[in-house]
Amino acid sequence: MSSPEHQSPHEGVEDGGKGPERATELSARIGSALEVVKEYGTIEGDHHRAWVLDQVLRALTGDKYDEFVEEHFVQEDPTIHDEEGPIRVNYWDEGIAP
Repeated sequence: MSSPEHQSPHEGVEDGGKGPERATELSARIGSALEVVKEYGTIEGDHHRAWVLDQVLRALTGDKYDEFVEEHFVQEDPTIHDEEGPIRVNYWDEGIAP
């Protein structure tokens, strides 16, 4: 098993005996991500490239997208406080669609 910071969002998920169905689902997700890259991968503009990355992440993580972003890109910023302490900031950029 890989370390937590390199762990797949699907690693360790039980497939309930549906191995071939799970493989088909993952293959479809990869195909969707590759389609986004083929269609928009060379688009100009950092804001559009951020959108491409976001779409790839959405395709690959499926219904685990929010959980993945929360775990990897949302963190407390010790320089920003309110009355309760440091504020959690989302550093993930969803970009702007072309």
